[in-house]
Order: sequence, then C-alpha cells, then structure tokens
Amino acid sequence: EADKVWVYVNGKRAHASMLSQLKRERFPEGTPVVSIVNGFATEDCQLAENDQVILIEKGVIPSQEDFERMLTARHTPGVYEKIRNARVGIAGLGGLGSQIALCLARTGVGTLHLVDFDEVEPSNLNRQQYHIRDLGKKKTQALADEIAQINPYVQVEKDCIRVNDENAAALFHRDTVVCEAFDTPEAKAMLVNTLLER
Repeated sequence: EADKVWVYVNGKRAHASMLSQLKRERFPEGTPVVSIVNGFATEDCQLAENDQVILIEKGVIPSQEDFERMLTARHTPGVYEKIRNARVGIAGLGGLGSQIALCLARTGVGTLHLVDFDEVEPSNLNRQQYHIRDLGKKKTQALADEIAQINPYVQVEKDCIRVNDENAAALFHRDTVVCEAFDTPEAKAMLVNTLLER
C-alpha cells in the first residue's frame, strides 16, 4: 500500500502501483484489455504519480469520453479542444480528399462535411481510400462508413452534388475550413475564387 500512487483511470482518481493490478481490479480474468498510459499502449508498467491510464476491452468501441481522453493524451489540451470544435468541408473525395478526410477523422476533428457527386469505381481503388466493397456506392457514403470505423464520434455531413460557382458559397457557408481537393485546374480555380469572393 505504501508504494501506491495516485493515478487517473478512465478519468477517475485511483491508487495503484502497477498497471497489471488495475486491470485485475476492473476486468474479469481472461478479458482482453488494451492499456494506454499517458497516450501510449503498453502491457504492464510501474505507474507514477498522476499518470493518465485508459483501460478498454479489446475490440469494443470505448465511450466518447474515453476516446477523447486517449486523443488528448497525445495532443496539447488546448489544441485538441480546437480540433474537436472544428468544422471542415472537403470538396472532392478522390485521392487527396479521401486521404484528408481520414486523417482529420483520426485527429479527432468535430465535424467533417463531405462533398462529391461521384461513385466509387474500379479505377479509384489503386489510389483512393476506398475498398472493393464500396464499388458503386456514392463516395460520400463510402467515406462516411470508413470514418465511422476510424472514429465513430466525428459528425459527418454529406452532400452528393457537383460543386459549381452557383452552389459553392451556399454549400460551404457553415464550414470554417474548406479543403479543395478537385482534379482539374478549372474546378480548383472556380472553388477558390467563388469562396474568396462570396
């Protein structure tokens, strides 16, 4: 007892000296557990005062609070708060846009607004973030499904529409950041010029 220190386990203060002890206290024997100490996965270790420990059952989606604690452990708290409250529009969900969307979901961005008119086709599979099972699906839906597997707590909004100079300002008016990921120089110039002008 004398060698125990105060740590935080899934956000609550607790006494412990070893990570293995915490796992035994919180899960039935034989339960596969993922242990994260100060943002790093580990099997067992000696704990230090005020360590941040997250214990979750392997293969089970953690609560939103525990998921955010894991992300916060690797970010500066003020930075993560900005990311969590961010709203990002992505115009075009091809090779660049699909990658941007998944990276932002992994980072913990609060809201992603996915905009593309196209469907997934075989030629997309070698360079875009889609799977064979996505063939024939709208890119907006296929990407939303993938994001749900990476971070189910990201709010995803979808607009399956071709962006043009008449609808661009209205489509992206709520987005504080817009990522232009179109294929052609003409579409790129149209989006940038329209959004900057309006």
